[in-house]
Amino acid sequence: MCIAVFTGGRHPPPRSATPIFAQNGLPVYTVAADSGLIAAEEYAAFFGFGVDRIVGDMDSLDSLGAAGRLATYPAGVIRRWNRDKDDSDTELALKEACAYRAGHAPPPAAPETDIPAPPVVLVGGSGGRSDHFAAVIRTLGSAHSPDIWLAEEQAVYVLNAESPRAALAVRGLTEADAVSVFPCRPDSAAKIRAEGLFWDINALDWGAEASLSNRIAPDYARDSRPVSFFAIRGAFSVYVPLDGICREAAQSFGGSRTTEFSEKTLHTGKA
Repeated sequence: MCIAVFTGGRHPPPRSATPIFAQNGLPVYTVAADSGLIAAEEYAAFFGFGVDRIVGDMDSLDSLGAAGRLATYPAGVIRRWNRDKDDSDTELALKEACAYRAGHAPPPAAPETDIPAPPVVLVGGSGGRSDHFAAVIRTLGSAHSPDIWLAEEQAVYVLNAESPRAALAVRGLTEADAVSVFPCRPDSAAKIRAEGLFWDINALDWGAEASLSNRIAPDYARDSRPVSFFAIRGAFSVYVPLDGICREAAQSFGGSRTTEFSEKTLHTGKA
């Protein structure tokens, strides 16, 4: 299971998100940030879940002539904020999602069987105003960071050495797929280990450098081996193409087991 947050801007079609929900499960709680309600309703219709909370000042819904959508929801679902506020609508929605996760966390299990809390999956935020895009980037690695961000063409995984989700393995990549890695905050002490990339990133100074448009190593592509990452110190964002994930329909995030799913799941959108 996961917690989904939908924000405005461009988003991938629901079918492209099928592998993410196949691995993590359908949302147990869904939050829409203002005009993210449009994407939330599109995904809800495709996958068969509901919208639990709508937050924001609703100015984007108003400007799109879509404010009437709010009338179909109970008043208790909507949390309308004044336009003059400290957080963006996306930040409000992420904080709502993280608060829900904290309040519904399962009781601690034995260390050897401990399961991380549901990941927060952010959908949307591509295109449009560059300052809004920068504001989304700014949330990565923060206290209310999404664990996965589904932008229009890419899946962005946030790996944090201090969290249960420090590891990532991605299958299905070809040498034509761009893979990028950035520190969530410039920090020369940050460290991540990667295996299977063409350009070695293990010795980069993350206080001044990043890895843009890297790719899978030829031998890993030839042998269909996954590209893997492990955050050792600090937090990182790993950008991979959604096409690559859909091609193989398998990835592993925060653990060593890769989850695969059937062709039926791909065609029906039901996980």
